[in-house]
Amino acid sequence: MESGATPNEWANGFRSLNRPLFITIDGGEPFLKPDFVRTVELLQQSFFLGLATSLTVDVAEFLDVANFDRIPRMLLSYHPTQIESIELFISRVKSLIRQGLKAYILNIVAYPSIIADLENFRKRFQEAGLKIHVTRFVGQYQDKYYPDDYSKEELDIILPMMTNPISRMQVDNPFKPMGKRCGAGRQFIWVAANGNVSRCCHHSDKSMGNILRHGVQLNDHNLPCDAEQCTSFQPIERGITPFVSRSEAERHAKEFYTNL
Repeated sequence: MESGATPNEWANGFRSLNRPLFITIDGGEPFLKPDFVRTVELLQQSFFLGLATSLTVDVAEFLDVANFDRIPRMLLSYHPTQIESIELFISRVKSLIRQGLKAYILNIVAYPSIIADLENFRKRFQEAGLKIHVTRFVGQYQDKYYPDDYSKEELDIILPMMTNPISRMQVDNPFKPMGKRCGAGRQFIWVAANGNVSRCCHHSDKSMGNILRHGVQLNDHNLPCDAEQCTSFQPIERGITPFVSRSEAERHAKEFYTNL
C-alpha cells in the first residue's frame, strides 16, 4: 500500500467492484505500511480478509480492532533472520490465537541458508504445541535459481516437512500454465501496492485498471495464460486454475490450515 491512498480510499476502491470478496493482504510485511491497521478495520466491515505476516512488528494495535469472524485465515511466516527470537514469534502467534484467530498456517520458507536448521526449528515449534509447514523458496540465491536448483540432499531434508500437497506438487512437477485457461482475472485479481490490477502476479504488466480509480473491468470468461510456470499460490489454493480442482483445493486447505 505505497500509493499514498488513505484507508477510506482503499476500502471504497474494493467496494466499487460491487461483489462479495475475500481479500488476501500480503507483502513484504503489511504491518509496516502506514495506516495498515485502520485499513484492515475498514475492510473487515465489508469483506472477509486473509492476512500474511512475519510477525516482525508488535500486533497489539491490530488485536484491539481485529474481528476474527471477518479475518478467518492468517498465514504466519517465521523468518529467523528478521525477528529477535523464535520465542518472540511464538508468543505473538499465541496472542493471536488467544484473541480469537481460528484458522492459520505457520510457515517457514526453505531458504538455502537455513535448510540445515529446519529440523531444529520444527522441534521448537512442536515443543510449543504448534505445527510448522515448510514451503519451497522461489528465486535466486547466489548463482542458483530455486526451486529447480535444490540438491538431492536438500530435498531429502525439505520434502518430509513440506506437508502442503500443493507445494509438493510444484516441486515434484511444477505447474506449466502456458496456453491453459485460468479463472484469474475473473474469479481472482492481483492488486499491486499502487492500486493497479492484473490477472495475477505473472501478468502485472497487463493492467485491468486501478482499484483506487474505480475503473477495474473483470473478465467475463476464463482466458489462456502465457506464463511459463505458475507460482501464484492464491488462485491455485482457491481451485480456479487448470491444475487443481476446487474440491481438491478445499481438501488440501483443510490439511494445511490449523482449525479450518
